[in-house]
Amino acid sequence: MAKAKPAELLFPVLCLSQDSSISVAESAERLHRCNALALFKNRYYDNLLVIDSKADRFRVERAEVVPALSAVGRWTARVLNRKLQVELQLEQEGSGSLDDAKRIVSEWLGRAPDFWEASRDIEEWREMVARAGTVGGLIALFS
Repeated sequence: MAKAKPAELLFPVLCLSQDSSISVAESAERLHRCNALALFKNRYYDNLLVIDSKADRFRVERAEVVPALSAVGRWTARVLNRKLQVELQLEQEGSGSLDDAKRIVSEWLGRAPDFWEASRDIEEWREMVARAGTVGGLIALFS
């Protein structure tokens, strides 16, 4: 598949992380920022799936802190949970549709139903996802 840079995506985007979270990045700048614990401990960018406002799907292939940190710098960043700038290499997985995006998000919700049920019943979440009439409306559910 084709390589892509975050600036090429149509924002806002949904970010589906391996920890089963779903978040929104409103801009390329926001997609490039992460706190140290999420980056180093939770490995936020590892296999991160990004769905842009056109429903195109991208996978983070590589994430590197810029500027690079020394071992002491990494330790300090983790202890203080600093915000970091991360350079991303994305690979486009395909051009999707609203239905594809809704299917993927609905499946993602099922990865951690207890987390999502802390705010709404999982079936209510899935119903809201199913009713989304646009990709923008789907993204707005998680803003």
